[in-house]
Amino acid sequence: LCVFPCCYCFVHRVQPCITFNPPQETSPHTKSTMAVSRLSIVKFLELALAITCVILHYKSLGERDDITKLLSAGTFVGYSVILIALFAGYMLSNPINKKLDLFFSLIGCAMFIASGVLILKEWENAWNTDTKKIGISKGSLAVTNGVLFFFDAIFTLRD
Repeated sequence: LCVFPCCYCFVHRVQPCITFNPPQETSPHTKSTMAVSRLSIVKFLELALAITCVILHYKSLGERDDITKLLSAGTFVGYSVILIALFAGYMLSNPINKKLDLFFSLIGCAMFIASGVLILKEWENAWNTDTKKIGISKGSLAVTNGVLFFFDAIFTLRD
């Protein structure tokens, strides 16, 4: 293709003097794009589970232990806010530092597993009601999200 389609070459139907070849995409760029999308999927799953835990926590506020209530509410709401910011950063191609991401993942792993274990311990001897089922689901999802945070930390270390 000629750079200027209305130039002398086009009008007089002669060989173009300057041609334009668009740059070809290289494989390392494609590989890093694929890694970002994999991490954004993991972040999205963590965010979805954290928001689900917030909703289930609102539906099952029957824990008697104040530490369990405060730790689980702080973990679920706090990490929902953190994960929204991290997920937005990944989607806008502006990810955070690897060390900070690793820190958030490891602390999230510990907090979600601790919250889930305390919630499951609180609800295991309760009467069999719908609130108990919601509480057990909330604790199970919190432990699952903690394990997902652990795998996220491993993926962050490997990249």
